[in-house]
Amino acid sequence: LFTVLDTLERLTDRRLVDLCTHSFATQTLKRVRKAMNAEAKEVLLPAAERAVRALELVQDGFYLRRQTGATSIEFTLADGTTESYTPERAAAEYIRVLRNATHGHGSNREDAVPRTDALLTHHDGNLHYDLPLLGYLYLLELLTGPDLLRQVLASSPRI
Repeated sequence: LFTVLDTLERLTDRRLVDLCTHSFATQTLKRVRKAMNAEAKEVLLPAAERAVRALELVQDGFYLRRQTGATSIEFTLADGTTESYTPERAAAEYIRVLRNATHGHGSNREDAVPRTDALLTHHDGNLHYDLPLLGYLYLLELLTGPDLLRQVLASSPRI
């Protein structure tokens, strides 16, 4: 999942956190669905739909929020101020934390430690097995809308 998302960051010029946001994935799925004929939808979309559902389930993993009835995930930063994330943003940031850990980036920056600790503490750690299909969703997006890739390749010095 993480290698694919890293590649998609470059190919689409989008941030990993955006790619892992449920509302963004949902909008992408709608665009992909609109661009396909009925026969293709029947075959290609079920896996993409499962990816979006799996992303929604990451939000449900913030068990402390569920137990307390809170609407957001709150944590204290290094400077003592409080920061608050919606479940959607927290889920996307949580996936980013996991991605960074697999790449050995960790949370060595002083300002990142409280955020990382809070996300890891608040989440139950369960990720649905369909989550890696997010890469598939964004591949379908590139296949049904190749102008995005053309635009990024033509204008981005990062590629």
